[in-house]
Amino acid sequence: MDKEFDEAILNALSTEVGAEGISLIISIFVEELSAYLAHLDAEPGTYDLPLMEVECHTMVSSARTVGMLHLANVSRQMEIHAAKGDMQAFSENIDSLRAAGIAAAKVLRHYLK
Repeated sequence: MDKEFDEAILNALSTEVGAEGISLIISIFVEELSAYLAHLDAEPGTYDLPLMEVECHTMVSSARTVGMLHLANVSRQMEIHAAKGDMQAFSENIDSLRAAGIAAAKVLRHYLK
């Protein structure tokens, strides 16, 4: 398994933007992550793959920005499945993506404490 979280990335960002800035960035990220994960609640096999390709691509960049490397990597794989139009592979990997998102939110909430 790839590294789940690179705290050095988040610490560097925190140094750059300050305590209030990092709190705001994490809050926005977790809120957007919740919306992203909500798109996964569709019935398997009925996902809007072009939309999911864009959503996954956006999550890759956002997750890397806050050091959530595992979420970024899983999102990248899902982006590839969506770009290929591979509904079966996309549907089969939803649980992995959801788990990575939930874990990322938990780590970031803990970081703020």
